[in-house]
Amino acid sequence: MTRPIFTRPWIAFDTETTGLPQDEWARVVEIGGVVVERDGSLGLSFSTLCRPHEPIDARADEALDINRIARADIAAAPPIEAAWSQFVRWTRTQFGYAKAEADARGAVHHVPMALAGWVSGFDVEMLLRDGCSFADVWPGHALTILDYQPIIADIHKPTKGRRYRLVHAAERCKVTLPEGMAPHRAIADCTLLGLTVAATFQPGFR
Repeated sequence: MTRPIFTRPWIAFDTETTGLPQDEWARVVEIGGVVVERDGSLGLSFSTLCRPHEPIDARADEALDINRIARADIAAAPPIEAAWSQFVRWTRTQFGYAKAEADARGAVHHVPMALAGWVSGFDVEMLLRDGCSFADVWPGHALTILDYQPIIADIHKPTKGRRYRLVHAAERCKVTLPEGMAPHRAIADCTLLGLTVAATFQPGFR
């Protein structure tokens, strides 16, 4: 049996947007997630384009070109609230939201969940612009949203003054995307995050 790296499975999540937080017109246009198992292997995944409430600004062309997302595909995508509901349902399913466990005294409780991103505060902030809150995922229960960027940077000890991006961490771990997976998409960044974090926490990593 493969030795566990993590105490429980977690979900690597990511979004693709049309700009940065300082751009008031920027919106989320893609949501992705990948289950990272206890042994560091990748499980089921989720990916959907979404159509924000606001029309896509003309200044979004650069970001869309980098992410290889066509305006026509966004126009044909489900509205952001529907896409978010799909992600919430998928996330609940992965961690058995509907299942309850009973302890020795018969008290029912839910297993806590964990989601993680790379500079995850950015994704949370951008999703909130269209009313999508992670409080929807596990109402009334503990939900941890980790940001692995400072954690991994502290372990990798990158050159000072250099913004440590996920691609830099992946290169440090000699991690690459599966063949045929397009870069700069939400599902690709989720995959890269899961593989990079797992590689970092493998015994003997230097």
